[in-house]
Amino acid sequence: MGPGAFPLGIAVLLIGLGVAVVAKAFVSPSRQETFVEEPATAEQMAEESTFEALAAAKASQAEGVPFVTRPTPVVGDLERGAPLGFGRIPWRPLLIIMATIVFFAVAIDGLGLLLSVFVAVAAVSFARKETTVKQALLTSVALTVLCYLVFSLGLGLNVPVIGPWIGG
Repeated sequence: MGPGAFPLGIAVLLIGLGVAVVAKAFVSPSRQETFVEEPATAEQMAEESTFEALAAAKASQAEGVPFVTRPTPVVGDLERGAPLGFGRIPWRPLLIIMATIVFFAVAIDGLGLLLSVFVAVAAVSFARKETTVKQALLTSVALTVLCYLVFSLGLGLNVPVIGPWIGG
């Protein structure tokens, strides 16, 4: 058993898991979405901005009833309801993450470990719209330091810390 036995074993397990997930998707029935009545506060109903919801919320408050009911989707009930759709494809995170992987693969030798990891983590952080610049910078710095400690110092990988493109 050489040094490639463990990665090969993990790869075989992951491929097997992937095949099992795909096979189950084709064999099992599709998921369904149904609606059940669930308690909701008057404030939640008022936020829905429909006339009926607002009227029901005001009526329940006037009667002193703290809760009203509203339809709530439940996934997994196959006997009643409409099929659950996939919805919109999240293109922004998908494209940012794919482009960042390509960038990292191309830039690691030229820019070095530190700058490649920093830029990649910062870019991937902005795949989520709610991320602030401060969060992205803190995450980038923390993961860059962690990668330096683990891969350069800990494992001693032969990856340039500062690449030749920036004078390293």
